[in-house]
Amino acid sequence: MYSLKHSQSGVALLQVLLISTVISLLAIRFAETARDQVEMAGQLELRTKAQLRALSVQNEALFVLLSDSVTPAYAMGDEPAQLLPSKSIINRHGAAIDWAEGVKVTIQDLNGLLPQMFPAHDLWRELLNRSDLNESSIDGFLGVWADMQDSDLRDWRGGVEPSITPSGQTYINGYAQSNYVVKRIFRDHPDLLRLILNVSSVHASYETSLYNAPDPLVHAILDDGVADALILERRDGERLSSGMVHSLRDKFPQENIYLHDSNRLRVSVLVDMPLGSYGLSQTVLLESLSKPPFRIIGKN
Repeated sequence: MYSLKHSQSGVALLQVLLISTVISLLAIRFAETARDQVEMAGQLELRTKAQLRALSVQNEALFVLLSDSVTPAYAMGDEPAQLLPSKSIINRHGAAIDWAEGVKVTIQDLNGLLPQMFPAHDLWRELLNRSDLNESSIDGFLGVWADMQDSDLRDWRGGVEPSITPSGQTYINGYAQSNYVVKRIFRDHPDLLRLILNVSSVHASYETSLYNAPDPLVHAILDDGVADALILERRDGERLSSGMVHSLRDKFPQENIYLHDSNRLRVSVLVDMPLGSYGLSQTVLLESLSKPPFRIIGKN
């Protein structure tokens, strides 16, 4: 009798220990799940804050661009509202701007980029002449590039347009809507393609401003001495000297190559976060007399 009771007591103890172990394991698992969910919620909160911060900074940058001057506002005569960066730090040639702590802004006037829709633009040949391509190859690339986007069936050499390009691609016979065309044409020249994608856009206009050209494009189309001088002169936000202007106009007398700004901009914002970063890049059309005074015409 004593032995039976002792055995039953031992079994009960094992059951209690087993149930306690299961409950402990479940509690640990619930705690881990709760901790993971709290961490995920925190990361989502940080990302949302970074996204809102990027949108806010983009609007601030556009406000500064559209304003002749910014006057600080005072709340109830106490502390002034947060001041925006001075317009003097703004550049349109894609050099990063330290907008605020942990926030960088890049503004690229699209007239400073080469137009992918217009391969006959003089600066395309200037850029390709400085690559490792020979004249015959350059003629072929530019010819096929034009054929892919024009609507006729005439080949660039005067014959009938073939069914496929030399690289095996079909002719879209319409203006490029993305980087597809240049990627297909220059896919066998990765270094050149990387440069082209960096200094061109399908949204760029036929009129090109060398003042707004990004540094890689300036170095790609100008001699080193002239390129360095141009970059140095515009670094402080000043317009180019008369000597530089005459030098550029002597080299590029075409009417579509000039030194003015346009109303098409690519505005990019990068917000640093504790666990990474968040970037926002959009193409906008400034319309100062409209409400709102700009339109988003593309996302990059």
